[in-house]
Amino acid sequence: MTDQSFQESDFLTNYSLSQQKIILNQSSVKQVIAAAGSGKTRTVTGLINFRILSKTYPPEKILMLSFSRKAVQELKERIPESFRERLEISTFHAFAYRWLSRIHPELSSGEIKILKEEDRLIFFQKYFQEHADAVGGIPYRLLLSDKKLFKELHPEIYKSSFKKFSEYKKANQYLEYGDLIRILVNDLIAGKPYVDSLRSSYDLIVVDEFQDTDPQQLDFLKEMKCRELVVVGDDWQAIYAFRGASAEPFMNFTKQFRHTKVFYLSDNYRSLPEIIKLGNHVIQFSNRQLKKKVCAARKEKKRNAVFAVPLLPGSERFIHEQFPREFSFRILTRSNRRRLSWIDSGLPDQSVMTIHKSKGLEFNCVFLDITGGWSGYSPDQKNHPGADEEIRIAYVGLTRAVNKLVIFYDPDAPLDRSQGALFGNVFRPKVKCIKLCQLKELLAS
Repeated sequence: MTDQSFQESDFLTNYSLSQQKIILNQSSVKQVIAAAGSGKTRTVTGLINFRILSKTYPPEKILMLSFSRKAVQELKERIPESFRERLEISTFHAFAYRWLSRIHPELSSGEIKILKEEDRLIFFQKYFQEHADAVGGIPYRLLLSDKKLFKELHPEIYKSSFKKFSEYKKANQYLEYGDLIRILVNDLIAGKPYVDSLRSSYDLIVVDEFQDTDPQQLDFLKEMKCRELVVVGDDWQAIYAFRGASAEPFMNFTKQFRHTKVFYLSDNYRSLPEIIKLGNHVIQFSNRQLKKKVCAARKEKKRNAVFAVPLLPGSERFIHEQFPREFSFRILTRSNRRRLSWIDSGLPDQSVMTIHKSKGLEFNCVFLDITGGWSGYSPDQKNHPGADEEIRIAYVGLTRAVNKLVIFYDPDAPLDRSQGALFGNVFRPKVKCIKLCQLKELLAS
């Protein structure tokens, strides 16, 4: 029964028609394919608020999951304070940790020993030093950041190193966060009695940023068998392969859940049309994607919303001297090393961030740096997964821009490799290139 103080029509006036359809739909499984700037967080929190206010579910029977602590915090801020503490909002890993600590027959009897990331790195650093000749001098951090590449380049070392690592964890009774999900999923599949209370605890599960999940997390959702499941994401923004995440669970979701009702949020409320048009062009260079067209909700057109500026090595200081006073901007880089180059030139830390750190944020003006740190993209390898990843990272970077997007490129970069190919083949055909001396004037316009 609906709360008499809750007026459905008044509640829904705050949402677009596309968003209302998602909120009102009662299908047991829903997949929301949400473009950048389309109000996905607003929509999923609106769905939860609607379910609670309409007395469909009490807050205690609702679980919200996301990929990062930053995303979890944003979700919490969007839920009314009156019932925020009564529903569970968590990352997958924190959720698994809490439940296993509470109900697992063995792990609940004492503190779960989580292996620290620095200790993990120390283990592999030592192991790689002992096998330096076999590895061939490739930095161990690079190999660990891309397990597929590691396995492809050095299959024997890959197999032996992770076998030794598993033995090291077992001997010291360590677990990693990924192990917690694995334990939970295996016990759900096996039908262990202790998981009955977990299954019966939730009627509604909502997963935000689902494109950043992994196959184990998909298996968890399948085994929970909840009354209503909603997954929200955008395969175009899947950029965490280095953490083991994959867009495949999101892209193949309807094959796993065959009665899924699919919705699209395709209106971008954030960026000017020229920026969205460029985003639609860039993402088409990704070979593996769910096809959609993002439309601009903002109709105003402004000249010089998008342009490119050549940036030679060592000229960063001169560049940021061209920025108008009190100018709101962020420089987005592909790598931390490139980020530090800008900071060393005199920019404050908060003005420069990696594209991965910028995900979920927006800025009045974005300077997208394509002069260093990019890898994996070349026109002759466009079907390679690494090329897809680079395109998606570029897409995420440019879609952070609200009113102005400036591309920094290296005019001397070879056009057949990495950043030279990315700019020359993907961006340049659609972006106006200006001279450095024109930058200050165009930023002020």
